[in-house]
Amino acid sequence: MSGPLVTVIIPTFNRSTLLACTLESIYQQKLNGISLEVIVVDDGSTDGTGAVAKRYAGKGNFQYHYQENRGRRVALARNVGISHATGSICVFIDSGVLLGTHCIAEHVRSHQSCPNPAAVLGYVYCFDNGNVEGEYLQRVIDPQNPDQSIDFFRSSGQYLDLRDGFYLRYRDNLSHLQFPWVFFWTCNVSVQTKALRKVGAFDVAYDQNWGMEDIDLGYRLHQAGVTTLLNRRAHSIHYPHHKDEAENLRQQAINKQLFHCKYNTPETKLFLEHLWEMNDLHVPQYS
Repeated sequence: MSGPLVTVIIPTFNRSTLLACTLESIYQQKLNGISLEVIVVDDGSTDGTGAVAKRYAGKGNFQYHYQENRGRRVALARNVGISHATGSICVFIDSGVLLGTHCIAEHVRSHQSCPNPAAVLGYVYCFDNGNVEGEYLQRVIDPQNPDQSIDFFRSSGQYLDLRDGFYLRYRDNLSHLQFPWVFFWTCNVSVQTKALRKVGAFDVAYDQNWGMEDIDLGYRLHQAGVTTLLNRRAHSIHYPHHKDEAENLRQQAINKQLFHCKYNTPETKLFLEHLWEMNDLHVPQYS
C-alpha cells in the first residue's frame, strides 16, 4: 500500500486555540484524491495543545510528537516532522495560519507541473508584524470560513502578502531570480521531502534566537538547484496573535549575522545590506 503524497508539518507552542483553527482548515481541504498526513510537533506546550491534537487523531493519518520545553526549538520541531514524514511533498504551515480550501491541492499542482525539484511559496494574507491591526483583523476574519475571508482581502486589496510588491515587480516569476531564497518563509511553503533531506533540513543553530532558519534552508535548497515557485492560489491567512516585534527584530539581527558568518559569501553579505531588494541589484551570480 502506497503512503500519502503530502505531509503537512505544523510546529506549535502554546497556541492551542490557533492550532485547532489551523487543523480545521486542513481537514476542510478539497484534495481531489490527494492522500494526506498531518504531523503536529509540540515544542513543550502547557496550554492543552496535546488535548487539541488528540481530537484530530481519529481523522486519519495524523501524528503528534511532543518535545520538552527547553526554549525555542522550532527548527528542531520541523526536523522531527521531516524525519517522520512519509509523503513525497512536505508542506510547512505555522499554527495560526488558515488555509484556503484549495491550498494543498495547489501546492501539489505546482510540484507536478515543474520538471525540477521545487520549493513552492504559498500566498499569505494578513501579516501584521506590529500587531497594530490585530483587533480589527480578528473581527473581520472568520476562522471557520477562510475562503470567504481570503476573497474579502483579495478583492479589497487589503492586508496582502508582505512580499506582494516584489512578486508584482517580478511578474510572479521567481524561478529566474538570482536570490529567490529571501522569500522562503515556512508559514506556508512546500518542498519535496527528498530535497529537504538531501540538504540536511533545518539548521537548529538558529533556534537560540528568532528567525532565519527558513531563509537558511531556502538558501541551501537554491544552491542545490531547487526551483523556487510562487502559487498565489495556494493562499492562506495569517491569523493575528500577540508578538513582541522589537524583541523578534533584535533576535533576528543576531541570526542574520549567524547566517552570514556560516556561509561568508558575497551574496550573504548582500542580504545583510539589502534584504529583499538584493534581487533588484543585477549583480554577478555568485557560485
